[in-house]
Amino acid sequence: MQWNEKLLRDVVEWDVATWRKAVQYWDRYVDDRLPPPLGQSLLEIGARGGGVTLLFALKGFACTCTDKGETFDRARALHGAYNVADHVTYIDADALALPFADASFDAVAFKSVLGAIGRGGHGERAEAAIAEMLRVLKPGGTLLFAENLLGTRLHRALRRRFKRWGTSWNYVTLERMGALLAGFGEVELRSYGYFSAFLRENAIARRADELFCRRGLSRRHYMCYGAARKGL
Repeated sequence: MQWNEKLLRDVVEWDVATWRKAVQYWDRYVDDRLPPPLGQSLLEIGARGGGVTLLFALKGFACTCTDKGETFDRARALHGAYNVADHVTYIDADALALPFADASFDAVAFKSVLGAIGRGGHGERAEAAIAEMLRVLKPGGTLLFAENLLGTRLHRALRRRFKRWGTSWNYVTLERMGALLAGFGEVELRSYGYFSAFLRENAIARRADELFCRRGLSRRHYMCYGAARKGL
């Protein structure tokens, strides 16, 4: 993919400095590890503005863009602006009971979904959502994911103070994420982000994260991402 700042912002939608790591990883993963996307099907869970679907539609997937109670007005406008709307189907769908048959998709993708599904003390719903994603994947299919991590005590304190959902969101740990993905045959899990949580869209914070987050996995990071393959 030929990335530029506008495309990154349209795909990522928020906190581009951190979450770009996930979408650029997915881009490389598809190119290096998956069959040619043309003719391959992809399901996005929790699509909101449709940024993730945009990435995969541009890469040639036939995409199904889903969210619960979403009108998809923003997503349709975004996809139309990039001339990929003809490659996208829009469906109001609950991640806990996906309206698709078993083994329907070659790939499934989500970004910042499990925390919302499990908010209000319902963390068990994350298992149900992942089980549904695994169910609708074809054997050998791929899950591409990015999710908010619990982060440090400082991250948690500032979320409670400044985010209206900070006390109810179901932030996962790396260990929890690994357990959620245990049903897959092959998992790659990475993490990223520290300073950009405090100084959004700040060049110094972005550079500091580039230096500070060189480790592939750390409990101090506030976002994890990766890929998981379903067994054959």
